[in-house]
Amino acid sequence: SEGTGSMGRVFVVGVGMTKFEKPGRREGWDYPQMAKESGTKALQDAGYAMGYAFAWDAPTVLDWLAGHGPGVNGVNWYEAMFSPDAQGYLRIDPIARVAGGHCVCLDWYDAKRGTVDGPNSWGASWGPKKGRFKLPVEHFSRLLAEDGECCTAIEVRRI
Repeated sequence: SEGTGSMGRVFVVGVGMTKFEKPGRREGWDYPQMAKESGTKALQDAGYAMGYAFAWDAPTVLDWLAGHGPGVNGVNWYEAMFSPDAQGYLRIDPIARVAGGHCVCLDWYDAKRGTVDGPNSWGASWGPKKGRFKLPVEHFSRLLAEDGECCTAIEVRRI
């Protein structure tokens, strides 16, 4: 799978598998932990050693996106975010209600437009932009401030 980001092209270099368990069934085990485990296994299978960097504020995440590459973000998911507008924007209106949580990959930051972009995990049939979305930075900042987080892998070639 391939996408674009601040460093050019990003490739998925392996397939990591992790056992799926219903979130909440085990203390501290939810979608972010499952994603981290499967990502670790994929990079290890491809011959990379790795570490992780976490961030909880928009300036840090935006700096990472602009200079290094993608990150997985665990955030609240609002009812209105299930249906992006015709341009692919997700927006949170003032009376929005939280529907639950969701992990999304952000792989692009456009400072001029004030947006972050990424693919949703629901596939190319979701939304008008082949599964991709844009999110205004002020809305992304709000999501992180609501106890959201970003995690990214830091890879070092092993061989």
